[in-house]
Amino acid sequence: MRRSHTVRTTRSSLPTGPQTTDDLGTLQEVRAPASHNIELLEASLRSEIFEKERENDRLVDQVLSLQTQLAQRPPLAAIQELENEKKTLEIILLGTQRENEKMMTELERQKKRERTLETELRRLCGDNWQTDLSRDDADVDGDGDIDSGPEEHPQRRQPRRPTEREIALEHANELLKKQIEQVRLLVLGMDERLVGREDRLAKAIQRAEQENKDLEAKLRELDLNAPID
Repeated sequence: MRRSHTVRTTRSSLPTGPQTTDDLGTLQEVRAPASHNIELLEASLRSEIFEKERENDRLVDQVLSLQTQLAQRPPLAAIQELENEKKTLEIILLGTQRENEKMMTELERQKKRERTLETELRRLCGDNWQTDLSRDDADVDGDGDIDSGPEEHPQRRQPRRPTEREIALEHANELLKKQIEQVRLLVLGMDERLVGREDRLAKAIQRAEQENKDLEAKLRELDLNAPID
């Protein structure tokens, strides 16, 4: 009696056929969504990796392009030389402007002295002081002539004593001549200095323009070789 009871109990504890089939179906239904999610995740990761690889390739190309541009760029020494040349031109230009201002000031001073002298001559000799100066010069030249009259023994004219007015005119005439000579020498010196400065400045400007053209040509080549995004 005991043995038969044990066998019946063991058999009754095993699941039946339909129940086992239902459990397997439930397990497959649970695994199916999980497998689908894994496939979606893998596809997303593949797409992200592909985009990263494209971005990496683009960055590599950009780095290579920048390296090429850097290799074609003028050397730092040439750029510094252009900057030094520019500073030199600015210094030369500034010096020329100061020299011109100094010369203009000196010219104004000389003109002022001339006006003062003319005013003094006008006060001493009247408004026709220039005509009087010319006539007095002619009289002085004629005083030394020999009298060629009909006398048998020609004699020199007795020199007359100059008047105070004539002395003032002669003195003013000498001052005016000295003043004119000083102005002439000043103008000649200014012309020589200006010509020398203009020559140096023209050569420096020509050299700087040529170097600037070369640099612009290099920059245009770099712009043409630059990649288009």
